[in-house]
Amino acid sequence: MWNRMRQVFKLTPLALRFVDSAAVLSGGLLLCFCLHSVFDRVGTWFGEILSALHPALRVGVGTLVLLALWSTISKLGGFRGRDIISITSIRYVPTWMTGLIGAVLYVILGQWVFRDSENHAWAVINPGPRYLFGIIAASTIVGIVLVRLQAIRTAFKMEGRPMSAAVNTDDLSDEDKVFVRWFGSEKPIESSNCAQFGAVDVARRIARIIGQSHPVTVGLFGPFGSGKSSVINLAISAAARPDRSRLLLCRIEAWGVRENSAVSYILRSAVTCISKYVDCIALSTIPAEYKSVLTGSGSLWGRIVAAMLDKEESPREVLGELDFVLSSVGRRLLIIIEDVDRCHEPDRLVNEVAPLLDQLKDLRCVSFIFAANIEHTAVDKLVRLLEHIELVPRPTQNETIDLMIQFRAVLHRARSHVDVLSEEERDKRFLGSARYDISSLLGREGDDPVHHVERLLTTPRRIKSVFRRTWNAWQVLHGEVDRDELLVIHVLREAAYEAYGFVHANIKRLRSVSLRSPELAKEKQEQLDGLRREFKERLPTAKSDVEAATWGLIVFLFPGLAPTWSAERRSAQRIEDSEPTDYWERTHAEAIADGEIRDQTIIEAIRRWKEERSGRVLDGYSLAEAMLFKYEEGFAAKVEQFGAALDAEQVRLLAGELFDLILSRKGCRNRPSSRGDENEYPGFIELWRLSLRKQFPNHEEWLIGQIRKALETDLRLALDMYHYWRFESENEVKGKAKHPGIRTALVRATQDAYANKPEALAEVIDSKYMYSLGHLVLLYSTRREGGDGFSFEEWAWLGPVLLAATELAPNTMVPQVVGLLYSNVREVILDTFNPDAEPKSRITHEFDEELAVGLFGTGLSKIMKTIAQPFDETALDDEQKARVENARRHAQGWMAKKEQE
Repeated sequence: MWNRMRQVFKLTPLALRFVDSAAVLSGGLLLCFCLHSVFDRVGTWFGEILSALHPALRVGVGTLVLLALWSTISKLGGFRGRDIISITSIRYVPTWMTGLIGAVLYVILGQWVFRDSENHAWAVINPGPRYLFGIIAASTIVGIVLVRLQAIRTAFKMEGRPMSAAVNTDDLSDEDKVFVRWFGSEKPIESSNCAQFGAVDVARRIARIIGQSHPVTVGLFGPFGSGKSSVINLAISAAARPDRSRLLLCRIEAWGVRENSAVSYILRSAVTCISKYVDCIALSTIPAEYKSVLTGSGSLWGRIVAAMLDKEESPREVLGELDFVLSSVGRRLLIIIEDVDRCHEPDRLVNEVAPLLDQLKDLRCVSFIFAANIEHTAVDKLVRLLEHIELVPRPTQNETIDLMIQFRAVLHRARSHVDVLSEEERDKRFLGSARYDISSLLGREGDDPVHHVERLLTTPRRIKSVFRRTWNAWQVLHGEVDRDELLVIHVLREAAYEAYGFVHANIKRLRSVSLRSPELAKEKQEQLDGLRREFKERLPTAKSDVEAATWGLIVFLFPGLAPTWSAERRSAQRIEDSEPTDYWERTHAEAIADGEIRDQTIIEAIRRWKEERSGRVLDGYSLAEAMLFKYEEGFAAKVEQFGAALDAEQVRLLAGELFDLILSRKGCRNRPSSRGDENEYPGFIELWRLSLRKQFPNHEEWLIGQIRKALETDLRLALDMYHYWRFESENEVKGKAKHPGIRTALVRATQDAYANKPEALAEVIDSKYMYSLGHLVLLYSTRREGGDGFSFEEWAWLGPVLLAATELAPNTMVPQVVGLLYSNVREVILDTFNPDAEPKSRITHEFDEELAVGLFGTGLSKIMKTIAQPFDETALDDEQKARVENARRHAQGWMAKKEQE
């Protein structure tokens, strides 16, 4: 009817709204006058109740009644607190204002129309007209306050939500802080100042399109996390900039849309959106009406009335009510439907929405934006219905790499810590030639870790998610893990979770293959091929470039998997090592285990020792003392791990301090070494391995000086120095370098220390270890160990010293003589009756009589007599006791034979 009136009288939407309001007002007054007698009786009864109350209670009751009415009307879309001061309320008269005018007119006209009535309509608001304005004003103010409190509470909840856990930006520049806020927030960007990856250009095109006089339907397509919501926000901001009051936004998430409810849900959301700004009680039935006219359903009475009035409404006429209301107030509605492909059944959703899109094309004030993943099958149908298509641009290679460079720099600046690698070393290891790589100009793919990362981080959401997770973990692990490896691990976690699971499940195998020596190249290659097959099975649907990038990052974590191994790709805090710290477990847990020593503690201790070598660097200990007495905590192994901070001379100086400490504190042995051996000096092996990587020009001279010093206190330590420290590089260890000069110096120093000094020799012997003299005289005289073979002339001085020392300290010296004169021989025993049986072996002890005669001469009988007699063996272990017992039995037999002769 109103559409026909508008056509006949050429009424504008604004004029027609006033006609609507006048009709509603007249109809309401007529109805009130018809029901006057009822109102009269109710008013009288209500007035009597109020008259019995205190004036303050009267005001309170009236306020509550009006608040109840206000709440009901507001939920129907007929009242908003902001309408009181909005110019829209004058141009487009809302229901609440019409109702208020009608109430005032009813009271005033009631006084005149029913002037003969004793109880007129004024009784409805008894106790008096003076309270009318106060009650209305109070109810309105209370309503506005409630609305504002709700808005403030909601805003507080949003602002109070932390950007990310444990974020510390105190040491960052303003530019860095902006960057941290960007990746720390999951919300889409709102301003073009924060826009990246070409989003602004797409947003401007969409804004220009939806700002046209004839609205269109727009499709925005891109993969999950590509920034579709950000593009929409930028487009809305650009479209609304000329006149922000004109554009009404209705954003709909398609996640929860169920079958056969899409259209109703969309229209209901549109009506709800409009009702926030414009009184649209009359539009509340549009979703049901549209569905009924579209399907031919509806109530029986409605079809009868329509037949009597010869009324046939089309879907366009029903939807025209939306267009009419919007044009009345000079507004435009933009309906944004996001995640179309992620609802329960996207194909059915598209089929349901298709007729609606067709009907809305004729409307002047309604536009649509559909956002979806273009790879979904439902999108093909949707594309044919849309008038304009836009694709969200993927981040370019340079954009992603620049962000990676910026993020790594922020990580470095965010926390105060000492890095084990310089920034130049880190960039060479992670970035390679990424910033100057001409391969990209030639259309070739780079093979540096940063290029692998770039191929996996294909969307802004992935980039931000990786940055955010790495940033949060860095707040706990700063300086305790390699930050580039931490970043790579989170790339695998977020962008290739199957590969991350593969690494977690096969961490021991990956380490074993990565660290396997080159001598076992064939076996290593077989194991590596097996790992690659299992890896491919984990990623069966992955594209070839994604698979290659993922494997490239795994190789970055385990450099030994690469065809060509390079030490430059290794870090002091590397994932491929399980000792002394399991960095995979530390990074996976994103925490440091209780009682685990921190890397920064070690690094700081080394730094302080370099500045002041006599100082106490940790818990009152010097660096050497901490290595010796905090061995169970892994301190010595950690010093070796971060020993790159020491130069060759400093390694020898620290070793000298450790040797002096060991010599001054006997009993420092008996702690397991990093290899699990007993009777090692804590820190001795760790510093030796470190020295092999630190060439020192005066090493031989330094070692001979340390050996001479040790011979005065501990023969075993001196021999261990020779056994290990004579090698100056890992290649020398593998090649068993001879170093005859050092061996000659050892023999001379031994003679200088013990010749004619039996008490000195007995004093420096370790009573728990019976092989020191055997190693000194025999083992280190072999060509393999640097000698020219055993020479009686070279050791002629030793026999008399041993005779005297054995008499002075038999408990200490007898095991040494046994170890020198009796050698172990392993015999293989075959079962002649069962050739298939496994061969057995036994250890026998052979007496070297030639050596014994050469060393002791006529004093041999005295030595054998001493061996044959019992002595205190409690310091020896079981194996040594058995060897001494065998030697005793032999000596007793030897003595018996000599007596018979």
